Amino acid sequence: VVNIRGRNDLIPGDTLRITDDYVPLNSRSLTVSNASGLKPGDRILIRRIGSAEWIAELGSGGQRPGNLDLYFDRAVTAVEGNTITFDIPLTSSIAAAQGGGTVIPYTWPGRISRVGVESLIIRSDFERLPNLKDEEHAWYGVTMQDVENGWVRQMRFYHLAGSAVVLGDRVSKV
Repeated sequence: VVNIRGRNDLIPGDTLRITDDYVPLNSRSLTVSNASGLKPGDRILIRRIGSAEWIAELGSGGQRPGNLDLYFDRAVTAVEGNTITFDIPLTSSIAAAQGGGTVIPYTWPGRISRVGVESLIIRSDFERLPNLKDEEHAWYGVTMQDVENGWVRQMRFYHLAGSAVVLGDRVSKV
């Protein structure tokens, strides 16, 4: 019903290899191969590589390397030598023995920020009879993609066939 969408026009910079043997869970800093091009305020994607070793350790048989890569969207807060500090702690460790990781600086001109929806009632009409399993009506109340720092609050949703709120894979901090 409500679709909040920026543009998927992320422009990646040069990929930097993480040189630490181990970056623990909740870390706010790590070391890269060459941080000379980074400065406070730069946006980065920290990638935890989903290698075959890591997949085997997780016991996730049937997954292929690359299918379980994790990306963490962060902002650089400090650079000292090749060590970068960022704004939000990591929610996963990164180990060289399990495939390691990379840092990808980026710009994203079409990503929209500080946008949301609030104080609405979304009600989808549907036919109760003769089909109690009617799916020929609205599936989602609010969807977001290519958005950061957004919100959905004080909403009520009725009779949707799917979900009240759907956040796409390119959404951050909603």
